[in-house]
Amino acid sequence: MEALDESIQATEQSLEATLPDDPRQPAACTHDEQTVAATLADHPERATRQNNLATSLMRRYEWIGVLDDLNRAIEAGETAVRIAPHDHPDRPSFLATLGNCIGFLFFRTGSIEDLNRAIEPLQKAVDTMPEAYPARATILAMFSSVLGSRAKETKSLDDLDRTIDILDKAIDVTPQASPEWASRVGDLSTWLQIRGDHTGSMEDIDGGIQCVSGLGSNGAAAALSADKDPYDALQLMESGRGIISGQLMDLRVDLSRLKDEHPELSTQFTSLRDELDVPASDASVQHLGDRKAREIQEPRRREAAAELGDVTASIRDQPGFHDFLLPPPRAELMSAAGANPIVAVNLSNHRSDAFLIEKDRIRGYLRLEQGASVRPKATSGGTAEKADGTRTLDVCLSLLDSVHLDEFVLCMSVVVP
Repeated sequence: MEALDESIQATEQSLEATLPDDPRQPAACTHDEQTVAATLADHPERATRQNNLATSLMRRYEWIGVLDDLNRAIEAGETAVRIAPHDHPDRPSFLATLGNCIGFLFFRTGSIEDLNRAIEPLQKAVDTMPEAYPARATILAMFSSVLGSRAKETKSLDDLDRTIDILDKAIDVTPQASPEWASRVGDLSTWLQIRGDHTGSMEDIDGGIQCVSGLGSNGAAAALSADKDPYDALQLMESGRGIISGQLMDLRVDLSRLKDEHPELSTQFTSLRDELDVPASDASVQHLGDRKAREIQEPRRREAAAELGDVTASIRDQPGFHDFLLPPPRAELMSAAGANPIVAVNLSNHRSDAFLIEKDRIRGYLRLEQGASVRPKATSGGTAEKADGTRTLDVCLSLLDSVHLDEFVLCMSVVVP
């Protein structure tokens, strides 16, 4: 914290040295790890310095929650935007910083006016930044976050649609190796399911589930690469998507049975699940979110997750619910094959495989040399998206043509790219 205070002080001193009433005085402000050089009042770096000051003040507000720091951060951000030329290459980032600072104010006040103020500069940042802008993914995610906050406040389906569309674009330009990628995909999954609950669209609900299905697919691929038993890989594949057992339908049936037979446990499970379904904010310091609020919310989320685990364990203790939300055991998978084998296909970015499930054994039947990876788009349901899905299925069927089975059931687990 001391280093942050010194950084803010040094930045302020540097800015003071550039005031119009003393344009000739270059001031050098020394910091333990950096030196902030003084510049003339009309120097193009002045806007950048104001933006840096806004960011430093905002970070200190996150740590200690002093409202004066936040107000000064907003003021510095407004100054940066005001004095930056319209063709300044960093202007979209300045606008995003300002929107982020005002977003913190919304979390402090709960005022819809503050939320609308936060959206305005972020909208301008999104509208003006080039396609190849370095911070494009972060700014899109920030904009999606504030729109999502307004969607929750106003119950606006239009804001919810825009939240999903913009977050989907953010994911498209976020590298998969980035730690933010999984977080944003998880948020997209939740928003799709929320929209599905509002509209009754099964495409949204299923699309939300498919967004995170790649975790199981990648896990299955990793297990096979490590020479694990094919059944172990199938368990990971099932836990991620539930293809073979029809987990999506089974879950609805299980919850219906649970509500009928154990209504109190059903209420507890549904309440905790819905609480944990609220999208988590991006972990990036630049992303919209109030550290003080997170310090309160995160322990509660951990507590709710532990409670959900306890409730799930209690449900499994009840007669007939021992396998609640669990992948099917080996014997059940083999019995599902019956007279006709099941071919389960797992597609991932790392490798793709076909499993042969027979009534007396499970084996990795075929290492597919080709593969297709798809992530359901947030606007799923259009002709192009359906055509992509058809092409993926055609690829799988052509790859399995050499299997020469007279009759089989084809199951697929598709990774999120």
